Amino acid sequence: MLAVKTVNAKGEVKYPVKAVNILKSHGKSATESILVPGYAINCTIASQGMKTRIQNAKIACLDMNLQKTRMALGVHIQIDDPEQLEQIRDQESKITLDRVKKVLASGANVVLTTKGIDDLCLKLFVEAGAMAVRRVKREDMRRVARATGATMISTLSNLEGEEVFEASSLGAAEEVVQERIGDDECILVKGTKAHTSASIILRGSNGNSQSRIITNYRIPTR
Repeated sequence: MLAVKTVNAKGEVKYPVKAVNILKSHGKSATESILVPGYAINCTIASQGMKTRIQNAKIACLDMNLQKTRMALGVHIQIDDPEQLEQIRDQESKITLDRVKKVLASGANVVLTTKGIDDLCLKLFVEAGAMAVRRVKREDMRRVARATGATMISTLSNLEGEEVFEASSLGAAEEVVQERIGDDECILVKGTKAHTSASIILRGSNGNSQSRIITNYRIPTR
């Protein structure tokens, strides 16, 4: 809690409990639990070709799908030429690719999304040298956005109906890195700019040994 201690303008000291994330990793003993300086997310990079460490991270927090856009149910399109069907498919792919390009053009080098990312978009991230993480829990996303000063974006549409992504929506951190902790790997957001954050990695025996302990326990009878 001392790692996330904050003092407001009135001089009041607060300890935000939610700024501390708790992850569980099977293996080793409970005495080998560790405190990690930064917010830990139980996710990995979306592609093996991506960097696993980004210095001076500019973080985009997205609550949207970065997969091929599909027309909504109930929409019917009549075509006269089979080639027009291929043009429609190309346009569906282009819509999502344009969104990714706008996010990258804002200066983002780390992109977190609560939903999926398809292979076409992954290729753009790899070529740009950016890190992308998908399927992030929405609660983790909110906490990362608060700690880094990012704005959680659910749509790129503005009041004029155009799709834009402002650089002011990006969060900042000293480093975002993927590290192996125990048998799993996780994403660590270190040196968050807006608010300090910390994570506790709890170690311990696996579920099978715990179940055996419970099974072998006998309630004494009078």
